[in-house]
Amino acid sequence: MTRTMLKITFTLADKVTARDTFSKHTLMLSGISREVEFEEDLAFKLELVDDSSTLSILSHYGVDLSRKLVVGVNLRTLNLRTRNKIVKVISKVLDWLI
Repeated sequence: MTRTMLKITFTLADKVTARDTFSKHTLMLSGISREVEFEEDLAFKLELVDDSSTLSILSHYGVDLSRKLVVGVNLRTLNLRTRNKIVKVISKVLDWLI
């Protein structure tokens, strides 16, 4: 049912884009038959905010600002179990590095 819903959704869309080859390949395997264009990640199109706003946002979400180094990582996987494993491993590596 999910595959059918994906096909219908992407068939009705004005434009289908992917930000990497893996995503495009996944769409094709899902049965999407129309052209999939590459487009940069939308995060690169965001405008920067001032330092004060950044610190306020980080503080709001509980980031410990007393530490000298804060590292942000965005991990994306298609499988929840795999994601949880990856997050645990990457967290340990980053803790070790920092």
